[in-house]
Amino acid sequence: MRRILIALASLTLLTAPALADQVADAKAAIASAGLSKPVDKYLWCGAAFTIMAVVMDDPTQQKNARDAATVLFRMASPLLVAEGVAEADFSKLSGNYAIVVNSQLTTQGQTPDYTQEDCSAALGA
Repeated sequence: MRRILIALASLTLLTAPALADQVADAKAAIASAGLSKPVDKYLWCGAAFTIMAVVMDDPTQQKNARDAATVLFRMASPLLVAEGVAEADFSKLSGNYAIVVNSQLTTQGQTPDYTQEDCSAALGA
């Protein structure tokens, strides 16, 4: 067991710079899109709910999180078009948000861009 933990720790140390580069690239891509605050919140929260759905054990909670993500992504979609983002770029942009959100929610010392309350309020918008 100890060998496995040491191997995992070593692997994490080796991949940390690559992950940091991936997060930096995702943040840069998001910033270059020049999105409005509402669209940023919808995409960030949609990614957060998507990640939550993956890690939850309860099927009902998984479904609720997936449904919330779908609602937020649908709210963002027409705004993205209005802000000049090509539909072909939606998936890549969503992927960049998933990278950033995952990093913010799993890396100690990082402050998430939005709170659970922000995301719940966005659903009611």
